[in-house]
Amino acid sequence: MASTINPFIQNNKNPSQEIIDALVSQKQTISKLNQEITDSKFQMWENQAQKEWLQQLNSKISISPNPNDNFFTDLKSKYDIYKGTNLGKLIFDLIKAYEKFNIQSSSLDLLNIEKEELLQDYQKITNSLSQETNLRKKVKILQESLETKEKTINGLENKLKILRQQYQDIKNTLDNCDAKKYIESRDKIVYETYECIENRKCLMIEIDKIGQDIELEKNVNKITPETTNKLLKIKMKDIENSTAEIMKVIRDKEKIMTKLKMDAKKNATHKKKNSDTDLVKSCRSLTNLQSPNSSNGKSLIFSPSNAMKTPENIVIVDSQTPDRDKAVKLFTKGFNYKNSEKIQKTLNHFGTDNQSFATKLVRLNRDGFKLS
Repeated sequence: MASTINPFIQNNKNPSQEIIDALVSQKQTISKLNQEITDSKFQMWENQAQKEWLQQLNSKISISPNPNDNFFTDLKSKYDIYKGTNLGKLIFDLIKAYEKFNIQSSSLDLLNIEKEELLQDYQKITNSLSQETNLRKKVKILQESLETKEKTINGLENKLKILRQQYQDIKNTLDNCDAKKYIESRDKIVYETYECIENRKCLMIEIDKIGQDIELEKNVNKITPETTNKLLKIKMKDIENSTAEIMKVIRDKEKIMTKLKMDAKKNATHKKKNSDTDLVKSCRSLTNLQSPNSSNGKSLIFSPSNAMKTPENIVIVDSQTPDRDKAVKLFTKGFNYKNSEKIQKTLNHFGTDNQSFATKLVRLNRDGFKLS
C-alpha cells in the first residue's frame, strides 16, 4: 500500500508539469485503493463475524476496539487454562483474529486518511483543470480580439499611408499648378495697385501745390496781404516742424561729439588743448547756435535761416550779418498794414520780378536768408 501511494505523492508534487497524465495516474491509483479498501472491508466483516461467534461462545468476554484494554491478557490467561482443548484452540484463533483485526483497522484508518488526502488533491486538480479551461477560453477570446484589433490597426495604417500619399500629391499639384502663380501675381498686382494709389495721392497733392504756385505767380497783383500772411503762416509752420526735426538731429550729433570729446580726453591727454579746440570748433560749426552761456550773452534763437538746413548741407552763417538780422526780424513780425510794404521792398531785392512772394520766401529760406 505504501509503495502504491508514494509514487502518487511524488508525482503530485508538481501537478503543473503534466496535469493530464497525473490525473490519469491518480484515477488508476484511486481505483486500486478502492479495491484494497473493499478487500479490507470483506476481511473486516469476516473477522467481525468470527468475533460475534466468539462473543456468543463466551458472553463474559467484553471486546473493546481500544487496543490498550486487558482483552489480550484475559484471552491469554484463558488460553493457558484451556490449552490443548478445542476451546483453547478457538481462543487462540480468536487472539490471532483480533490481532489481525487491529492491524486491519489501523490500515483502514491510514487508508481513509490517504483517501481523504487524495480526494482533496483530486478536487484541487479538478478545480485547476476547470480554471485552466476557463483561462484557455479567455486566452482564446483575447487572441481573437487581438487578431481583430491587429487587422483593424493594419487597415488604419494602410488608410493613413494612402491619405498621406494623396495629401502629398495634392500638395505637389497645388505647388506646381498655375493657380498658385495667378494668386501670387494677383497679390503682387493688388500691392502695387495700392502703392500706385498712394503715389497718385502724393502726386496729386504736389500737383495741387504746383498749380497753386503757378496761379499765384500768374496773379501776383491780385494777391492780398491776408492771403500772403496766410501762406507765410503755413510755410512758417512747416519750417518750425522741420526745425524741430533738425534740432533733434543736432542734439544727437552733440551727444556724439560729447562722447568723442570724452574719448579723446582719455586716449590723448598729451594733446588735450588741441583736441578740445578742434572739437569745440567742429561742434559750433555743426550746430551754428548760441547757448545761454556763450560769450555774447544771448539766448538760443530759432530763425528761419537755419530751419531748412539739414546735417548734410549745414554751412557756417554769420549770425551778426546786418541784412540777415533785419530780414529775420521783419519776417518774424508777420504781415500787417505797417510792415507789408517793408517786406515787399525786401523781397524786391531778391529773385526776379515775375516771381511770387512765396517763391522768393522759399528761395530765401533755402539760401539761408542771404540777400543779394
